[in-house]
Amino acid sequence: MTKYENIKIKNWWIVVLMTIGLIIGSLAFAGLFYKGPFYFGRMPVELIRNTSVSLFVIFLVQKMKVFDFKLLFNFNKWVYLVLCIFALIIMNNIYVDMGAGHELPIIFYEVGHNMSTGFYEELLIRGIILISLLSRFSVFKSVLISSLLFSVLHILNFIFGYQTFFHTFNQLLYSFGIGTIFAFLYLKLENILVPIIFHGTMNFINTDYVEESVKGASTIVDGVEQFSLSVLAIICIFISFYIYAKMVNSTKKYNSFYWN
Repeated sequence: MTKYENIKIKNWWIVVLMTIGLIIGSLAFAGLFYKGPFYFGRMPVELIRNTSVSLFVIFLVQKMKVFDFKLLFNFNKWVYLVLCIFALIIMNNIYVDMGAGHELPIIFYEVGHNMSTGFYEELLIRGIILISLLSRFSVFKSVLISSLLFSVLHILNFIFGYQTFFHTFNQLLYSFGIGTIFAFLYLKLENILVPIIFHGTMNFINTDYVEESVKGASTIVDGVEQFSLSVLAIICIFISFYIYAKMVNSTKKYNSFYWN
């Protein structure tokens, strides 16, 4: 028996309601603050949303005990709560004016925004959904299903008109590939901090601010982005299978659990 087989899901309804709540909450924020009478800027809204969701996920995982399996953090849960609150206070006191050339505050915002996005997405997809799937399926199937869900979530970018279908299709492939890597790294190292840091860093690197900060980058990106995303997706999938093979080889007696 492996450690994953001891997982017991206690409150599935919490996971379902949280997922629905994230979708409805995002739509509500978009309608009320982006276009409604309470509009006060995109960045403060996203900051509040990401931080609130992060704190909410911590509360669900640690307090309501969604499942009996501890595979999230290697040190006290309150450290993360303090860090989230501290980050919120700092970010709320940084004046960001995208049109006035305040480079340093923009960097602070981009780092905070992308790291917080990686934080709550990893907690939801890998920290809760993946671990929940492991109670019913093998590691291989659980990683594939969770990575597929992670990929499909990005189709919202096309539905809401943020990007073209072709760009979204490439993003779906890329998200699936990178999602498998995050999942296997999480299970291999048993610490969700690793995919959170990788996720947030990759989001930051892909921001318009970073692209435009490099001379000629915007022109280059326009020409090769679609192709490079597809190639990167294939590379990510190969890397994830390599990590998976290392996991299986290190525990050969559990091969049936990993594959079936």
